[in-house]
This record gives sequence, C-alpha cells and structure tokens, in this order.
Amino acid sequence: MAAGHVSMMLDVLITQLPPSVLRGALRTVISRDATAKDIFVSHVRQLLQTSPPPLVRADELFPKNDSTPSPALIEYCASTRCLFSSHLVRESIPYLTHLISSIMEATAHWKPCSKLESVLERASHDVIQSMQATKESESNPDNDLQNLLSNLLSSISECSAYCTTNSHPFPFARAQLQVADAISLLFPSVPLKLRCLGGSLEVNIKETGCKVETTMLGSLAVPRLFNGLWQMSSPAWGTAAGDKVDAALIELVEAGLVASDMADHYGDAELLYGSFRNRLPPAASAGFHWQDYTNKDYLPILALLVKLTETRPDLVSTVGLCNFDSETTKEVAEYLLANLGRVGIVSNQVQRLGQVCLKYGLKLLTYGSFCGGFLSDRWLNMPAPDVYSESNTLTPSQRKYFDMINSWGSWSDFQSLLTTLRSIADRHQVDISNVSTRWVLQRPEVGVVIVGSRLGLSSNAEANLRVFTFELSEDDLHQIDEAALGQRAEALFTALGDCGSEYRW
Repeated sequence: MAAGHVSMMLDVLITQLPPSVLRGALRTVISRDATAKDIFVSHVRQLLQTSPPPLVRADELFPKNDSTPSPALIEYCASTRCLFSSHLVRESIPYLTHLISSIMEATAHWKPCSKLESVLERASHDVIQSMQATKESESNPDNDLQNLLSNLLSSISECSAYCTTNSHPFPFARAQLQVADAISLLFPSVPLKLRCLGGSLEVNIKETGCKVETTMLGSLAVPRLFNGLWQMSSPAWGTAAGDKVDAALIELVEAGLVASDMADHYGDAELLYGSFRNRLPPAASAGFHWQDYTNKDYLPILALLVKLTETRPDLVSTVGLCNFDSETTKEVAEYLLANLGRVGIVSNQVQRLGQVCLKYGLKLLTYGSFCGGFLSDRWLNMPAPDVYSESNTLTPSQRKYFDMINSWGSWSDFQSLLTTLRSIADRHQVDISNVSTRWVLQRPEVGVVIVGSRLGLSSNAEANLRVFTFELSEDDLHQIDEAALGQRAEALFTALGDCGSEYRW
C-alpha cells in the first residue's frame, strides 16, 4: 500500500460519519499520537494559505434589520478561528478588523442578551485569543504588524463610539484591553494609555453565615480558597462580557473570597483582574514559574524578588513558586537561606508536594481538588464518559483529569471513591466537592485550595463556602485515605512524574 493511501472502505467510513462523530474521532487520534497533531495542523495551515477564506461583504455578515446571526457571520467567524488556531495568527488580524468594521458599515443592531450579542462576545474572545498568540509568537515585531494592530484597535474604538451612539451594549471591551496590551508590549514606544473596563466599583463584604478560614502567606492574610481564573484561557468554558466579569468578581469579593490565581497565558485574565483591582485598594503576591531547570538564572532572580518584598512592598508583598518540583523547591530554599539568611518565598502552587514544603515552612496552593468537576455528585453512579464526544460537552479540564483518573485507577475505582465521599458528605450535610476540598485543606502542608471560577457565566461561591462549615474527623480522613491513596496514588505519581512535569517538554 502506498504511503498516504486511504482504502475505499475507510473512505466510505470517513464520508458517512456524522460531522460531530468525525470530530470526536479526530480528537481521539490526536490525543493518542503527538505526530498526528503536527500533521493535522500543518495540513490545515497549508490549505488556508493556498485558499484563504474570503472577506465577506458587510451586508452579508449583518443583513439589514436582522438582529439574529446570519449564516454568513457564523461561517466567517469559524474561518477566522481556523486561521489563528492553525498558527496563522498575523493573517487572522485583518479578518478580525474587517468583522468589527462591518458592524458600523452595515449599521448592525442588537439587543442585550440576544443571540447576535452572544456571537459578538464570542468574536471578542477570538480577538483575545489571537492577541494572546501574537504576544507569545512575535519575537521580531515589524511595521506591518504595528499597522495591523493599530487598525484593529481603531476599529474597536470606532465600534465603541457606534455602540454608545446607538445605545447598544459594547461587546468588545475585553478585546480592546487585550489589543492595547499587545501594542504596548510589542511596541513600547507607541504612546498608548491602557484603561480599565469601567468606572469605580463599590464592594461591601457580606455576612455569609460561615467564617472564611484564612492563612498567612508572608505578611498577607489570605482566604484558604482562591478563585482560579484558568477557565478564562479558552472559550471552551464559555465567554462573558467585561461588565459581567466585574459583577462576578464583586460577588466573590463580597462573599469573602478576595484572592485570585492567574497567569499571563490565561487569556486576558490578568488584564481583566488588573482592571478590577485598580479600582480597589492594592495588595499583591507574585507567583514565580520557570520552564527550564537547566538554566539556573531562576536562583538569583528569586533572590532579587525576595529583596523586593522588603524594599518595594507596594509592588510585591510576597513571592511564591508555581509548579516547581520537589528537588528544585529544595534547591531554591537552600540557595535563599545561604544568600539571604532566610527562605523568603512563602508558597508553591502545585498538585502534589508535601515534605519539602513542611521542612522549609512553605505552604501549598493546590489546584485540581475538584478533578475538573469529576469529584462531584453529578458523576456519582454515572458511566464513564466518552471524553472526545461532542454530546458530552466536556471541558478541557475534564479531559485532562479524566486521563489522570485512568492513570490512578479504573472508573469503577473512582465510583467507589465517590461513594465513600458521598457517605461522608451525608454525615456533614454537604456536597462531595466540599468533602474533597476539606480533605485537601486539612493536610498540614496545604495553605490554599484554588477553585476554578467561570466568571460571568456561573457562580458556585455559596456552595464552595460550605467547606468552612465543618471539619473531617479522623475516621473520615482514614476512609478517604484508604479509598484515594496507597498503590493507586503511587501509580499516578509514577505516570505523571514530579510536580510540574506535565507542563515541561
């Protein structure tokens, strides 16, 4: 058989499969063969370069007096996503500019919470993703790129004025911040003022009926639940306008959940949270991540950051590590002790790490405590999901943690764990997720649990706060340890490696 030949029977199968099933099969193949991903992306990129999608006329994208999304608009947005998702990032920018300019040219109209507004908010997230990829991939920005970005920002500003004039909700506020940030980063000599999403904020801490536990990170007293903003890295969890994100953050802060975890690759999370925080009193703790441990520059850099907490606490009050493995955490602590006379760092954000942190007085900021949502009542007595089937609408986190469940044990083993957690939850009149979080919080090395937050889309603040209404007994802890740890935990550690190994190559 010649290389690349597709048999007639296989061709029949491909052509007859429903598109959703075919997409699920493709995701499965790519997840199991790293070379398949490169072949697939390269092939799509070559097709798009050979036959670029057309710039559809404004009146086709936005037909007159029609506030529902047109088929042409849906297809155009999909084509644009294919461009930046296949690493044709610069090529996608004129398409985004054309889309936004077409709103004014066609005098498009929409109402709050309409289907068209939802499509435009999703387009705003397309701009965010494209700009994030631009910031990460453009090592030699040139005049052509500067012009592309300036035109995009101008079209967004014109759209803002258009929305104000016509009393329309402005769907591109988040995109505007992201484009302005990309220009400031890549072309720092360009005079450009970054702005917040809105005016001043009023926040009133409410009595919730339960006292939020706190822990000390250096000089900062922080709640033992952090709001995790990883979900803002992708529209796979949904998208929300900036004002809805502000409202969600206000709700969390008023409930006493005043600390959030984010990183520069979480889409526009840092920009949005920065916009929110700039309208509140300042406080900051820096988390430090390092990709290549063979480059030891992280040691003197961390020493300088620790010194900065003394000389400029207004900039950084505490320093923590992010996804450092056990040996490197120990190396950092010993280096700081030898050079500064103190460890200085206060935390390490990890999934698993204990004895080293206890030895040097560090506190773990843990994530994955809900296992992507699998550690919940929703999955009790449920069959194992087909993680790449579109009918299941699983999130990227759930696909990731389903693999971890399979490395830890079988789905039957996991159901036994959920049954154990449910019986303990019944005794305390809480949810399974509360019990799993409480188990992590009661480990001596743990300071904080980071809980994923889908800002502006859904809120679990009230349910999550119930973790502070009870404590697990010694018998509870023993039951969970028996179901969750032992040989299965060792197998998981062997499969994944030490902390942070999954993020390194």
